[in-house]
Amino acid sequence: MCKSSVAAAKPRTSAADTRYGWWFAEPLAGLANRKTLRYEVVPRTIWTFEQLQGTLGVLVNIRMTVVALKDGGLWVHAPVAPTVECVRLLRELEASYGDVKYIVLPTYAVEHKVYLGPFARQFKTAEVWVSPYQWSYPVNLPLGWLGLFPRRASILPPSASDVPWGAELDHAILGPISLGLGPFVEVAFNHKASGTLIVTDSLVKISSKPMEICQVDPYPLLYHARSNAEQPITDTAQERIRGWQKTVLFAFYLRPVPVDLVKTIPTFQNWFKAPTFPKVDAFFPFEWNGDEWKKAFDRIEGKLLVPPILQNFVLNRRGGPQQVTDWVDKIARWKFKRVIPAHFSAPVDVTPQQFRNCFRFLQEDGRAQAVASGGRASLLANIWPKMGMNKSGMKGGALPEADMAYLKAFDNFFVKQGLSRPREKDPIQ
Repeated sequence: MCKSSVAAAKPRTSAADTRYGWWFAEPLAGLANRKTLRYEVVPRTIWTFEQLQGTLGVLVNIRMTVVALKDGGLWVHAPVAPTVECVRLLRELEASYGDVKYIVLPTYAVEHKVYLGPFARQFKTAEVWVSPYQWSYPVNLPLGWLGLFPRRASILPPSASDVPWGAELDHAILGPISLGLGPFVEVAFNHKASGTLIVTDSLVKISSKPMEICQVDPYPLLYHARSNAEQPITDTAQERIRGWQKTVLFAFYLRPVPVDLVKTIPTFQNWFKAPTFPKVDAFFPFEWNGDEWKKAFDRIEGKLLVPPILQNFVLNRRGGPQQVTDWVDKIARWKFKRVIPAHFSAPVDVTPQQFRNCFRFLQEDGRAQAVASGGRASLLANIWPKMGMNKSGMKGGALPEADMAYLKAFDNFFVKQGLSRPREKDPIQ
């Protein structure tokens, strides 16, 4: 992957160019500041646009993918914040490949949906397409209220033959998987000519070193690189790497096992003692235990896998494993050699079989469903041979039980309180 060079000269970027005026709709990633980096993934065909997104200093990348269509025009997947800089980088592509024709929202997730309306207003002639089963909380607002009005959005149909770009990009819809408040939905796309699979949140690959967009302002990485509040912030390549790896653990597990939360009074005592008091970076309400965090990171680094929140809260809901099986089976019949997720590393080299292997952690839930449904889910036994966990707990895409402890406890509480749908393995009441 290389940085795109469609335009010979790049205008200098000012602070105003990276400012996003609608930050208050989702106050993440340093509020209004959204730097954009563009990369060319497939020469003259596919580009990615990356920005930062997150909260509480846990910032990771969010990615928009743009495809040049054979007959001219651009197809945009999962739009990001349309800052002046972002729009300018996309206009450069328009100058060479034609106008933005289609804007596609492939998910219900608010961290992607929130940009749809503002982005679409920058490209007024583009058609807007969205995944089915859209919803919002606490009020289920129509899409027009997200900034599209008076334009209408078309719903992605089950078959790619019913969309105008279907000859070039196939698609498969996962869902609806009932979560309680609303359903989980994600649409995967395959650019046939380049063999590029495009997904949103269903797969990620973690790099050992921080993403480039995360180093534009390294402060959040350096903040998290420390083990406690008394350690000073120092900017070195090794500290950036440490900060990145700890940031990933927070993003993956919410509360990583190697972290102890410091009680309120000691937190403020440590704040007063910190060398940078009274700056905010002195407030550090947790401590890392030895080098256990590094072992936890090493268990996920470099592996293409389903994020733990999806493994533990979404795909394993009742009926979910069978839907995932059908979705995976459809995608594995496509021809592709790389995948572009909407977060973390991209592109990632992958074969259809390797893609299938990422979802083997659902096999146990699938066997449970086979009993409940009279055997239909026994397809899993044919598609995914029986596999036991290896000592690292990573075989078949499953994450180690110890690293998932907090998420599992959180999930158990929500299920018992009736706030989440039962899991596939839960007994039918």
